[in-house]
Amino acid sequence: MSLLIIWGFFGFIAAVVAISKGRSGFGWFILGMLLGPFALVVALLPSRNLQPPMAASTPAADLVPCPECAEMIQRQARKCRFCGAAVTPPPEPRELRCFHCAHMNNNRATTCEKCGQTIQALVLG
Repeated sequence: MSLLIIWGFFGFIAAVVAISKGRSGFGWFILGMLLGPFALVVALLPSRNLQPPMAASTPAADLVPCPECAEMIQRQARKCRFCGAAVTPPPEPRELRCFHCAHMNNNRATTCEKCGQTIQALVLG
């Protein structure tokens, strides 16, 4: 009886660790029950990062949605890094309109020249 409680404890701990890492809690609970401390050790291993994080230095004006999966990708991308779809880069915007004060800024501005707010790309013919 006490052995069942100990293996159940391992299953519970493995499930909690798995959930905190975005894995299936139920599946890891079952593995923890079956494999005990071995499943707990495997659950504690670091997760593989399948997709590299996008550079933090990429301004919002240089990001566009993928036409297939709608994830934000860089404007110059030829292939979506999320779904793998081939994309044709959209044309560079000629002007950027500030959504706060409606001031027209040059196409490389990241902040509005008039009010200083962050601006987003808006293609104007």
